[in-house]
Amino acid sequence: GYDAASACDGEQLLRATAESPPDLILLDAMMPRLDGFATVRALRSNPATCRIPIIMFSARGDDEFVRAAWEQDVNLFLNKPFSRAELLSFVGRVLASRDEARCMERAQACTEAVSTRGF
Repeated sequence: GYDAASACDGEQLLRATAESPPDLILLDAMMPRLDGFATVRALRSNPATCRIPIIMFSARGDDEFVRAAWEQDVNLFLNKPFSRAELLSFVGRVLASRDEARCMERAQACTEAVSTRGF
């Protein structure tokens, strides 16, 4: 039920994201050319992409590696292998949370607009 696009490496992902920001990014930590950690740093440092939810995954599951992933400000880290049902559940929750945040932002903007007009 989701539209998906893919990228072969972090550089391609950053170019595609700049052209058309996605609602969610699923990102492998171990990629050629630009790894997942550098890709997340680039996404988080760009105001146009800094709020896109990111689910990072990797076959490496040692504590130090997982901690490093969380320090990159990913929304979720999954160890490989993971089940399709688990991934879809997390995707659904991340997107629902994002939708709720957008709704709250619109409500806040509406409230601010009304209060500045004196209604």
